[in-house]
Amino acid sequence: TAWTYLGVCGGLALPLALQPFLYPGLTREADRPLAQRYALKANVWLAIFGWVGNYWYTHYFYSVLGAAYTMPAHRVNGVPWCMFFATHFYFCFYHVLSNCALRFIATGYAPGPRRAALRAAAVLAMA
Repeated sequence: TAWTYLGVCGGLALPLALQPFLYPGLTREADRPLAQRYALKANVWLAIFGWVGNYWYTHYFYSVLGAAYTMPAHRVNGVPWCMFFATHFYFCFYHVLSNCALRFIATGYAPGPRRAALRAAAVLAMA
């Protein structure tokens, strides 16, 4: 049902959205004020980016292709509510993976043009 999709996707997104408030020690930010926590800033950015992408771009993309979501759902601008939450949790996952890759390059290779080229190649590959 529409509520099931919303419950599953919301349940997957909610812990990630609440982490900066309820468990900041997970990201070693418990000693920082809330407004300075990287996890909060990342969550806000991903939420804004996900909202814009779902509300305008997905709607436009599907209108151009003539496609539609077929699952039972409550909708905003033709996009199921649950997709806004799904976007948040999978964007968080992508964000973590890209940070791990970039940190591996930054800490595993000596500074210089080769590391810069590897970092640029990694960013292009992940884009």
